[in-house]
Amino acid sequence: MKTTPTTGGEAVAEQLPTLLPCPFCGSLSLKVYMNAPSSDQTPWPHVACLECGCGQSSADKWNRRPPHAPAQSALDELQLRAVEAETNLEDYKRSFYGAFADAAELRREVERMTQAGVDISIAWQEANTKVNALMAEVEALRADRDRLHEALASVASICNETRAARDLQPRMTEIRGIARAAIDTARASTDEGVGK
Repeated sequence: MKTTPTTGGEAVAEQLPTLLPCPFCGSLSLKVYMNAPSSDQTPWPHVACLECGCGQSSADKWNRRPPHAPAQSALDELQLRAVEAETNLEDYKRSFYGAFADAAELRREVERMTQAGVDISIAWQEANTKVNALMAEVEALRADRDRLHEALASVASICNETRAARDLQPRMTEIRGIARAAIDTARASTDEGVGK
């Protein structure tokens, strides 16, 4: 590479060795600048990578490392990250599909619970209908009970009257006997009075 010195740190041309790719990112987009001259007025080249921004104060130092080793390690790191990203993506897919399956199972469970709720509601309505029918039967039984109480009261009254009549029977017989005796006495008196 042929460059010539210029002022202000711009790109300069002078004889430099062939530059190797950037040791960090592997880029070949490199630029050589001449630094400001030192006190002895001798400028020196500065190599910079236009991709990642790294730099070195001399081309010799730039080239003094294992050929492409950092770039290869960066590439290996990127490949490792790509594998990790792919693994993470697979894990995410499994998690997603697992969550999707869980959501589907939850949906089925909600549907089962909804159906169970509908069944419970139907059973509740049927039970309510039966309870209402039973309540109507209870009311009818209460009315029958009240009528039975009235009938029993009537029977008791009749029984009481019958008992009273039975109790009166001996007295009535006695009264009849007295009445007969009185009638007989009256007849006898009448007969005596007629015979005189």
